[in-house]
Amino acid sequence: LYCEQWYFPLIVIIGQHMYKEYFGFVEMPFSIVPNSRYLFLSQRHQEAMQNLQAGLGEGGGFAMLTGEVGTGKTTVAKAMLSSLDNQTQAGLILNPTFSNTDLLEAICDEFEVEYPERASLKQLSQAIHYFLLDSHAEGIQTLLVIDEAQHLAADVLEQLRLLTNLETDSRKLLKVLLVGQPELQQHLQTTQLRQLAQRITGRYHLLPLNTEETGKYIAFRLETAGGEQMLFSNRSIKLIAQYTHGIPRLINLVCDKALQLAFHDGEKTPSTETVNRSCQQIMAFQADVYHVEKQHAVTVASKLLKYAGLATLSIGLALTTFNFAPSYIDAWLSTNTSNEAKTEVLAHAQRLLVEDTSKLAAEANLAAEPKPSKFALQIGRAHV
Repeated sequence: LYCEQWYFPLIVIIGQHMYKEYFGFVEMPFSIVPNSRYLFLSQRHQEAMQNLQAGLGEGGGFAMLTGEVGTGKTTVAKAMLSSLDNQTQAGLILNPTFSNTDLLEAICDEFEVEYPERASLKQLSQAIHYFLLDSHAEGIQTLLVIDEAQHLAADVLEQLRLLTNLETDSRKLLKVLLVGQPELQQHLQTTQLRQLAQRITGRYHLLPLNTEETGKYIAFRLETAGGEQMLFSNRSIKLIAQYTHGIPRLINLVCDKALQLAFHDGEKTPSTETVNRSCQQIMAFQADVYHVEKQHAVTVASKLLKYAGLATLSIGLALTTFNFAPSYIDAWLSTNTSNEAKTEVLAHAQRLLVEDTSKLAAEANLAAEPKPSKFALQIGRAHV
């Protein structure tokens, strides 16, 4: 029987499997399921790791990693966890939507700390403190990574800060890495969380990949899957970087769609037209924020037309005034007025007209300047 609920997902799965064989891949190159074999650390990702590791040094207690959805924050966090030495034990909490009690229970569960059933906040805090003291006595440092930390309520974040108060003369017994979307930064700027904000010793905001990094990212995934690195042309890579704003998760979706369409059309490599079509199909279902460039272009064009008309009108008025104003001013001035006074009045009037025209032209140029996009491809860092 035909069932729409399973028919279309089944077609997608079959299409993916067939294009894998068609292009000679060992496995799917652009799956969005996390896989340690596909860990691609761009210069920005490596820079983020270095800054966060420095922030979580001997004296640091908190570090924060932020970035837009799909930029690879979790990738950086997992890469940091995999690089820890034997003297560091780490716990990872995903998608926290906890109360104070739920958070402390989750920490206990992650580090296998025993606690009584229906334990109070005090009992849970004491259990964690004893665990941290025992670990420190054995020479083991404890690191807690909380992903999607922008969902944590203010009182829960404050509870985290209280946990890190346990320390020796030289270092914190519990180090915390908060990973979240840009809303986390705004959250920490509130008065209620000012104490926690002052404890953050390492910060990094992860921006999307630029065009060059996008090409390297695509080539890396193609090679890892056993395929040809140069499957996408330079022009196609520029298109992908432009449409996806360099966000790795969106790059995966677009490239996967391009390979499906290329297989369906019998292309040996995805053509530029095929890549353009896949970009449009994928990005049409994404949030409006990813279409900001198109909207901005329309806004700038309308402003340019508006101010061009004003500038033309101003220049026309200025020319007319230069030609006809002297005769009117002469009639206005008394016959007894000296030639020097007449000249001074004329010069003053013309200076005012020039200044007004210059101001209008400056305003037109300012309005026409493009504002930076939210996803501008540039490196940004914040250190404390």
